[in-house]
Amino acid sequence: MATIVPTLLNGRFTGAGLEAAQAVYTGASLNAASPDFGADPYGLKDSTDAIQKAIDKAHELGGGSVFLPSGTYKVSYPFLKMKGKVRVHGAGEGTRVFATADTQVPEMTGVFHTGTYNTREQDPALVRFGVENLMILARNGSLAQHEEPIPNVCGIIWNTDLGTGSVEPDARPTLSNVEIWDMDMGAAILGRDDQEMVSVNLKIRQTLKAGIQIGKHPEHPELKAGAPGGAGGADNKFIALNVGGANKETGGLHAGVEIYTSQVTFDTCKVWYSRRTLPWQDIYGRPTTPELTQEGALAGAYEEISGEEAWENPKNRDKLFAGAGWFIKGTKNKFIGCEAQDNGGHGWVIQWGKNTFSECSAESSSYTDTLGGAARTYEAADFYVCNGASNSLMIGCTAESPRAKTSSARWGFFIESWFSNLRIEQAQAREHPKNQAGEPRAVRIGKDMREGCVIDVNNIYRSTLRRDNPVQTPKAGAEYTLDTGLQVQAVYFEGAPAKHPENIEWAKGAAPAEYPAMAWFVRTEQKMIGYVVGAPAAAAPMPQAAAPQRLELEGKTLKLTPDGGSVTIPETDLSSLISRADALARRVEALEARPQGGGGGGAAVLQDTGIRLLETISESGGLCDVLIRRVGSTVQVWMVTTNPERRHGSAAPQFTKQNVVLESKTLPKGFLPALGALPNYPDRSGGPRYTHDNRFAVSAIVTSNIGNGQPFQVGTLGFFSWYNNLVMRVERNTSRAMMGSLVWTTTDPWPTQLPGTAYEG
Repeated sequence: MATIVPTLLNGRFTGAGLEAAQAVYTGASLNAASPDFGADPYGLKDSTDAIQKAIDKAHELGGGSVFLPSGTYKVSYPFLKMKGKVRVHGAGEGTRVFATADTQVPEMTGVFHTGTYNTREQDPALVRFGVENLMILARNGSLAQHEEPIPNVCGIIWNTDLGTGSVEPDARPTLSNVEIWDMDMGAAILGRDDQEMVSVNLKIRQTLKAGIQIGKHPEHPELKAGAPGGAGGADNKFIALNVGGANKETGGLHAGVEIYTSQVTFDTCKVWYSRRTLPWQDIYGRPTTPELTQEGALAGAYEEISGEEAWENPKNRDKLFAGAGWFIKGTKNKFIGCEAQDNGGHGWVIQWGKNTFSECSAESSSYTDTLGGAARTYEAADFYVCNGASNSLMIGCTAESPRAKTSSARWGFFIESWFSNLRIEQAQAREHPKNQAGEPRAVRIGKDMREGCVIDVNNIYRSTLRRDNPVQTPKAGAEYTLDTGLQVQAVYFEGAPAKHPENIEWAKGAAPAEYPAMAWFVRTEQKMIGYVVGAPAAAAPMPQAAAPQRLELEGKTLKLTPDGGSVTIPETDLSSLISRADALARRVEALEARPQGGGGGGAAVLQDTGIRLLETISESGGLCDVLIRRVGSTVQVWMVTTNPERRHGSAAPQFTKQNVVLESKTLPKGFLPALGALPNYPDRSGGPRYTHDNRFAVSAIVTSNIGNGQPFQVGTLGFFSWYNNLVMRVERNTSRAMMGSLVWTTTDPWPTQLPGTAYEG
């Protein structure tokens, strides 16, 4: 039997052995540029059919990968249709797939796609597909310069519908380490089943419309037709998404990232250089005739407003997000450490609610280099918050305009009128231009702020956490008289009311006997605004010590005073012994009556419980002692970690995991902090939110010792007022014992029974 040997000619198989070479398979890892399929890595001929054959073959084999070696691959409409369980991957930036304009594209289609923008792909087997480690470009695949986008060509479109026959509820596509240039739209994640995707390092540059759209736009034909599945694209995660140069078309009405779905998480993502040509009236919802001339001038009259504070609810929301970085018209999404930088429109437009923003930032919106037509600098806001963004939470967000002299946002935070259930806390706005009154435009708060709101930007604070008493803020330096005649010196800011603000919880009655009046806080919605400056009430008398027991000798009778009782002793002279015992008793009595700190006087001795061991907590392989002591009205607590094998000393606690949280039981009566009894706050439906007594919370650091006498912080300790207990978080294990301590004043009655056991540490 003759053996056919493949022959190589100029780096390619040829001759009679070619068919033999093609018949050899090495599993379902297919090279689209191999003779099996014939994709051209030099970009000279169209490789659409070759790559599609490799995708189809991998699917036929039950799933696998299609590899595109380094090179430039030319593709054309209808481009590349993904199949179930098939991944297309390249060699990083060395693999470039570029779309040509040789054929007109009738509707928005992805270079890699399931379905089109308008029509879903229905296939129960369309799961676990994806694209990784390559670039997608337009026209020629060159990296020398950006090219004009091709209309209706999108880098990626996922529009997947698994129907009811799939073994998996979600398609779980992959889109990682992909860079997309010069598309009509960079990527669109639209399908009802395009869920549970984790996208890492997706970069999109220079698009006519949005950089990426997640979920269907409200005007999408499937939504208007009532097709099942809603907006689609939910429950995904994007890490290190980077979108730059979106909305390039003149008069464009797109943002860099547009979100029309729910429960998507964005972590350390950035949007920058989105373009804007529309005037400021459009992005604040003010126009009546929004058209522009070809020269970019206004084609009609716009509504004019008298002063910035007259701005209310926009009349036209369709253009709020033109040139914005982020546009959120979905709910229950999370944004962690995400940025908007140098965008022509607003940095962020938040239209719908129940979203969470943690340490997100916006910088230099209305940036000069991203403006054209009627757009000007000093117009956009870094954060534009619509009144529909109810139940949203923004923590530690920052707005900044370091280019204020040349290009800047008009506002740090622009908040519409008539909004409710919005929390913006620990926010900062820096270097924004000043208004007519010479004040920086850090935040603009619209009128009629309704229930459940907290706005805390720089030193500006508003709160309506109680439905029945909207917040009124006293003016700095204003004084208000309490019912007892004591005075309050306010330390708040802005807008002085004519009389007592109704929402302030005024202290009733005299100050507690053991509590200094200067420390009596007056609070509004848990925000301290002042303190009592009047004289404290007279201190209650301290309990007097019982009279000491004495022995007295009268003849042969030995008497006990003052309780009574006597005994007759034998005929023995004990007078000298009794006199010495009596003198000793009097000296002990005098010592006990000395005031603390020594010196003369006759002050009463403070009651002292001594150090009590309340409990020992066992957690993650370590032990922690909870200690407490009360002296007079002062309470000190400790949480001290120990080693299970050595109950005391400096041995390591030996925790088996990091970030250990240790919680004590409820502290006993007689030891709880003062300053409680604020009313319970209702929740959004009017019922009770929680039922604790709102006692004053304190906190301190937890320290350890590295062995040379230098303590360092390893955690925190706090009093948790909801449960009246201690909570210590140990952020890292060490080779030494750790301790945290708190001190507070109590107004509780002296305990009738000492808690725990005497501490012998």
